[in-house]
Amino acid sequence: MSFKFLPSLSIAALALTAAASAQAHGAADTATSLAAYTPHTLSRAEVIADLEVYRRSGLAALDAQDSPNVYGSDYLQAQARYQALRHDPAFQARVAMLARERGETAMQVSAAR
Repeated sequence: MSFKFLPSLSIAALALTAAASAQAHGAADTATSLAAYTPHTLSRAEVIADLEVYRRSGLAALDAQDSPNVYGSDYLQAQARYQALRHDPAFQARVAMLARERGETAMQVSAAR
């Protein structure tokens, strides 16, 4: 009995296994990427108001640095100011005012949330 074909059979089996594994990993990566993507639509008024709050909080100035210290007290305080401003009722009032100025309907703004 001749076993000359065993090395080429082993190589073929190894190649087939590697190809199947790569395909499975590629499919898993795609599924993970698609599952992680959740579209979130904001109205233009919400984006403008958020940018204003981002600048007012001081985060914009800190983020403009080459490498901001995101763990430093200045940055953490700016983040806290941003969150406070973002959750303040004045933020929603500003969004509503911007929406009116821009001619956006209440439906567009509320649907974007």
